[in-house]
Amino acid sequence: MTNLKSHLYTIIVLLLFCVATPQLAHAQKKRKKQKKTEQPNTSAKSDSNKAKKRAEYNSGQDKHKSIQDKKTQRRMKKTRKRSMIHAGKKKVPFYKRWFRRN
Repeated sequence: MTNLKSHLYTIIVLLLFCVATPQLAHAQKKRKKQKKTEQPNTSAKSDSNKAKKRAEYNSGQDKHKSIQDKKTQRRMKKTRKRSMIHAGKKKVPFYKRWFRRN
C-alpha cells in the first residue's frame, strides 16, 4: 500500500511540475517567407550568354595558338597531352563536389 502511495505521490508531483513550468515563448514571431518572383526566359538568356562567352573564349584561344611559331605549337601540344594523361583520370575533389554551384 505504501508503495502505491509513493508512486501516486511522485506522479502527482511530476504532473504539477509539468503544469507549473512555463512553456517556451518566442519573443519574435516568425516571418512568412515570400515567394520569389520568377523572371521569364532567364534560362534562355543565360544559355545564349554562356554560348556567346564560350565562342569569344574559343576565338581568343585560336588567336593565341595562331600567333605562336611552329616550335612553340608543338611544345604546347606536347604539354597539353601530358597534362591530360596525368590529370584527366582524376576524380574531382570532394570540396568541389560538395560546394558546386548549380
